[in-house]
Amino acid sequence: SVTFDELSKIAKQTNNKILKSVKLFDVYEGKKLNESKKSYALAFTMGDATRTLTDMHIDKVMKKLMNSFRQQVGAEIR
Repeated sequence: SVTFDELSKIAKQTNNKILKSVKLFDVYEGKKLNESKKSYALAFTMGDATRTLTDMHIDKVMKKLMNSFRQQVGAEIR
């Protein structure tokens, strides 16, 4: 019952400093998933006008996003 809008709001609340956009590019519901589940594929665009983002910085933000999704909606990261 989780919607993309909910996930987008969670992402923006988790990090609104460098997260510029969240886009949905695929939704899967099928044989490989439990009947009550669906899989969202999200794309995140990040940027900072004051510095170059490093892999370490982006990884840290992505970990925060994944933890927020797990805690707030019970998401399973694949």
